[in-house]
Amino acid sequence: MRVRFGDWNEQERSRVAKLDRSAREVFAAAALAPRDLSWWRSNVGELHPELEADRAGSHLVIGARERAVVPVAERVVALAPAAMNVVSHRPAQAFAAAVEQLGTLAAQFQRAQVRAGFGRGHLLDVIVQLPGGSGADHERQVAEDLVWALLGERLAEDWIGSVEVTPAPRGGPLRMLGSGSSGFPLNQLVEAVRAAVGGLYEGLPAVPCWQRDLGTDWVLFELTPEEDSAANAQGDLLLASTCYPELLRCALEGAPFSSLRFSRHGEIFFCLKYQGQGSSEARLAARGELEDTLDRALGSACAGRVVGGGTGVSYDYVYLALGDANAGLALGSEVARARALPQSSWFLPLDSDLASEWSGVWPEASAPYT
Repeated sequence: MRVRFGDWNEQERSRVAKLDRSAREVFAAAALAPRDLSWWRSNVGELHPELEADRAGSHLVIGARERAVVPVAERVVALAPAAMNVVSHRPAQAFAAAVEQLGTLAAQFQRAQVRAGFGRGHLLDVIVQLPGGSGADHERQVAEDLVWALLGERLAEDWIGSVEVTPAPRGGPLRMLGSGSSGFPLNQLVEAVRAAVGGLYEGLPAVPCWQRDLGTDWVLFELTPEEDSAANAQGDLLLASTCYPELLRCALEGAPFSSLRFSRHGEIFFCLKYQGQGSSEARLAARGELEDTLDRALGSACAGRVVGGGTGVSYDYVYLALGDANAGLALGSEVARARALPQSSWFLPLDSDLASEWSGVWPEASAPYT
């Protein structure tokens, strides 16, 4: 169910209107009398089967069980009265509160040290050094729960790649966030992660894509199409090139993806996927012309840039950085229609949170995932 992008058909408009109406009715009923958690869980579950309700301190959390449903949760939360203090992600907790909530096993982590550094796709890999630990699966699960609780779901989902537990300090390839080979106390994780994110942003371009020269030093990827390529939005890719190799590698490998990790200007990264037509040579030439036209149009409108392209078994791809997503999608659709792209043409966001969102080039386009 898409709720953010694209020209919805009549069925989609009806479905979204029903969601909005039902959400307002739930909040109106809740305002009449105190409601316990079971009431919230029942009513929120009726709004959408992948939504769930819970309490986090003074907050009511209406969240998504799967990241692809996050836009639905955010839409529902946006309809809540401010006085209800409703959020779509669990907020960060103080260290003592997180340990108390997670129980006896979590208490063992009060003397833990942390080593962390950026790995693939600008994701932070965290190693928790637990005194007396064994590195068992249950310790890793508690450590992960603690990291999510300390950072809050939003920050953790966008930036944390893995959480591991080791029983003793050890060396490794990770670039340290803290000082000293032993790392830093777990209760300092939030400050360390925010400092690391700030440092990463300092190294990202100071201006959005549409304002800078993207250069000619692009990286070429050769890929093996997946057997069930329909299960992956880019599963039939054979070749791809980009000026954002780490970004594209992250997206193609299926790692958690957030545009926040690759732009400090609010840009959202998309791919334009469309059915290839003609010989391989004709497809390549046509894609090159499409990329040039899109790049000029988006750049002139200060809406975005083309940052890559690819050829698949059946589909061709153009990768975009859009600073103004709605304006960029509208303009991109105009360009694509002018070049007579087929009906099977869609703009697909790369973000994990937006995996169910899409925008068809043509009005009344069928969904790309069916």
